[in-house]
Order: sequence, then C-alpha cells, then structure tokens
Amino acid sequence: MGLEDTLNEVELAYFMSEAYQRKGYTKKAVNALTAWIFSVSDLPYLILTIDCANKPSCMLAERCGFQLFEKRTPIGHTQPNMESESYFYYRKYRE
Repeated sequence: MGLEDTLNEVELAYFMSEAYQRKGYTKKAVNALTAWIFSVSDLPYLILTIDCANKPSCMLAERCGFQLFEKRTPIGHTQPNMESESYFYYRKYRE
C-alpha cells in the first residue's frame, strides 16, 4: 500500500507466491488491509492498477469489492512487470 506516484492516489498492491495462489489468502489479506485503511484514515477510496493481461488478479479485485473504473494506456512511460501496454484502473470506495 502506498502513494502511486504517477496518479497521486493511494494504491494497494499484492503479490502471492504460486505455491499459495487460489487458496483464498490474498482475498483475505486484501479485504483486511482495505478495512484497516478505511478505519484509520479519511481516504474516500483506494485504487488498484492491474495489467490487462492478468485476468486472475482482475477477478480477485472484483471479488474484493473493487469496481473497474477504466482501462488506461500510459503514454511516455511503462510499468515494470507488465505483459501488456495497458492496465485496468479499479476503485473501492469507503462504505
């Protein structure tokens, strides 16, 4: 979790070892971290930016209550570790 420097918004990021994927751990962690952030801050929303090629992560984001806001294609810079040139921008608003 931190300030995404090109967007100036608070972003969550998650990475899970292949040995532990598809066991529900990441979903529990994302939900717990999101709840904690909203409980200790006044942020109106959090964001996720996900490589368009990473379909499992997109499905996880939606299961955690993040809503797809738009598809973006950066001009003039590339994101490290991205397979595609575009990413999906998700938001989750405080309840």
